[in-house]
Amino acid sequence: MQQNMQKIRRRAEGKQKFPQTPLTNLQLEILKLYSVKLSEEELVEIKQLLVRYLAHRMTSRVDQIWEEQGLTEADMERWVNDEQQ
Repeated sequence: MQQNMQKIRRRAEGKQKFPQTPLTNLQLEILKLYSVKLSEEELVEIKQLLVRYLAHRMTSRVDQIWEEQGLTEADMERWVNDEQQ
């Protein structure tokens, strides 16, 4: 009985350390998607799709910042050749 109580306390303490946060809309959609049995090939395709999408978003954001800052190819060359980095 005492061992069971210790286990319960440890679980309760663990829950306090990691408070639950609600899932985001993206997490919910991915859970729905993964509730369907997919072949390994389909799973790989979906992972590739997600990676391409996120890479596109990141590239678009970097391009936007690049333009807003008025950066040039010369700036990039300086960064690449900067020995302090």
